[in-house]
Amino acid sequence: DEVMSAHLSRLHTLQKLVFKYYRDILPEIPFSSSKELGKKENLKKMFKCMPFDKLIHLAQKLRVVSKNVGTEVENKENLVGRVPSRELLCEKMVNYFAERESQVRTINELALIPSE
Repeated sequence: DEVMSAHLSRLHTLQKLVFKYYRDILPEIPFSSSKELGKKENLKKMFKCMPFDKLIHLAQKLRVVSKNVGTEVENKENLVGRVPSRELLCEKMVNYFAERESQVRTINELALIPSE
């Protein structure tokens, strides 16, 4: 229950920030249901269509990455080690917001008597 509550809280924060700063890029996100928004394939599609600099800024605002990650992109310096690739950042965002499998549900689906 606490895991689901934390998950919904993260999604709600994402929706608020997208509505406030990025609604021109992702207009459907603030009004999506949490169930649909929490699916990995929907999150991948959403983050892949964002421009890279906007994706970095969103990740910074959500504290998925530190504040100094995007500075090299703005300064056009060649510091490859501090700027994550687009694929890595998208994957990190998807993993942060995707719905996790409930451990209680997984345990309840196991057989009571193990088969040999």
